[in-house]
Amino acid sequence: MGLRAVLAEQKDMELVAEGESGPQAIALAEQLKPDVLMMDLTLPEGSSLEVISEVRRVSPATQIMVFTTQDSEPYLLDALLAGAVGYLLKDSAHRLIPLSIRTLAAGGCLLEKRLLERLLRQAAVSRRGPDEELPPPPSSSLSERELAVLRLISQGSSNRVIGERLHLAEATVKKYVHSLKSKLSVSDRAEAAVVGLRLGLLQ
Repeated sequence: MGLRAVLAEQKDMELVAEGESGPQAIALAEQLKPDVLMMDLTLPEGSSLEVISEVRRVSPATQIMVFTTQDSEPYLLDALLAGAVGYLLKDSAHRLIPLSIRTLAAGGCLLEKRLLERLLRQAAVSRRGPDEELPPPPSSSLSERELAVLRLISQGSSNRVIGERLHLAEATVKKYVHSLKSKLSVSDRAEAAVVGLRLGLLQ
């Protein structure tokens, strides 16, 4: 079953447009301001990472899900750091597609378990050797509550779900998210999850 057919079965979703190139994706995002944009990393025109960054600029509320065959860690990290908040492989179970879209639309982020496990392994290896690009783990500057929120963010949880899990008001969760993003010097939830993984804060 193709992507279009999977989406057609979802009563709470509407496929508003399809693009065939990077520039077209940017133009459609700016015009239509979709809740979620799904894109491949292989584009006939333009750099996929530049497209992700530009879509974030022209339509900040649009959540970007990478839907690709590229399963190596560098592709995943680059996409998340560029501004994507989800990464799904094309050989994933069909049920994960609508789940991922709903998760992103609700303000969460989503990585498949196998990809998350790879990042955790890579983070563990990185910590055993020198890493000139990263500062020492700022775990001491994050409170226990902020670390708990960060771990749930890395699992793709929305603020509402985090509040339910930690018995906090959603407004309080938002304050913790803002605080930990500031302490980690990141701009969004996906980047916070990536930095947390690389610094070993999620293990």
